[in-house]
Amino acid sequence: MRKFTVRQFIRNLFSGKRSSQSTEISRTTKEIILSKDQKTLTGIRNKEVTEIVIPDGVTEIGYRAFVGCSSLTSVVIPNSVTKIGNQTFVGCSSLTSVVIPNSVTEIGKYAFDGCSSLASVVIPNSVTKIGENAFLGCSNLTSVVIPDGVTEIRDYAFGGCSSLTSVVIPNGVTEIGNYAFEGCTSLTSVVIPDGVTEIGGNAFSGCTSLTSVVIPNGVTKIGDKVFSGCTSLTSVVIPNGVTKIGDKVFSGCTSLTSVVIPNSVTEIGYRAFGGCTSLTSVVIPNGVTVIRGKTFENCTSLTSVVIPDGVTAIQDAAFLNCGSLKSVFIPNSVITIDDEKFIYSEILGYDRHISFAFVGAGCEAQVRLHYWHLIE
Repeated sequence: MRKFTVRQFIRNLFSGKRSSQSTEISRTTKEIILSKDQKTLTGIRNKEVTEIVIPDGVTEIGYRAFVGCSSLTSVVIPNSVTKIGNQTFVGCSSLTSVVIPNSVTEIGKYAFDGCSSLASVVIPNSVTKIGENAFLGCSNLTSVVIPDGVTEIRDYAFGGCSSLTSVVIPNGVTEIGNYAFEGCTSLTSVVIPDGVTEIGGNAFSGCTSLTSVVIPNGVTKIGDKVFSGCTSLTSVVIPNGVTKIGDKVFSGCTSLTSVVIPNSVTEIGYRAFGGCTSLTSVVIPNGVTVIRGKTFENCTSLTSVVIPDGVTAIQDAAFLNCGSLKSVFIPNSVITIDDEKFIYSEILGYDRHISFAFVGAGCEAQVRLHYWHLIE
């Protein structure tokens, strides 16, 4: 029988070569910090790391786990992970792509916020929740497919994704949050699915390349500034279900030439069409009772407007600087213009008053001479 010294035995015991996989796991384990139960990745020891392979068995990538890892270019997420926590990859400005496995059901708030090099991301069908600001400022992201299980696109979810050219919104989505796609300057078209009932404020504001949008019949509320600054938008049809058009919804849509406002609309917000310099005509629906301040301010191409019998008030600067508006018929129902009380009159050439509501409009003389007599 061959004899061994204790030293030889120990040397032989540990002399076997490790597999490359074992070496990789060992290296990764040294760089990551896990919770006591080894289920949650809580942080990274080396903030200069460029690649990370998260080991199997981890079920959650925790709060701010990779924050400050500005050199991280790739990360492998195992199938055991079910949740990507809040602010997980905030500021990982070198991260170029990520594949999220089918096991993940939730992407937390600010999860990829500021990942400015992220060009592609695969979101699996298992995901049912995408948190606020999840991909905010991912300025290199070109396309995204939102999975069918998601029912709400939360506030700022894709805000500032300036390279995003296309987005697929699934039929299960019922609400698009505030600023959801704000500043997506490369987005050219969007189809909002039939299930959506509410479009949040500023949802598509500043989408300067957006030329067309389809708003489904199920939408009942269009929030403030939803399409504000969409300078390439040429036409829009507002569906019959909408009852309110919020403040500044189409403000600054300089290419908008036509808009169809349905009879279901009873309220049009402040400066809703302000600065729509290409808009030539508009029909205000019968349910509207007040034309709010600056609603059509600086609509310099507006040549005709139909004000329905139900309107009782025209507020400050409603048609300010509408220089192409040569005539307008104001119905008998209107009793207030610019907070001044008027009665309908066919007396010509008497009243010297000119309402601020029509200052700068081509029809201002007709408003003064033909239609109104100020109650002294």
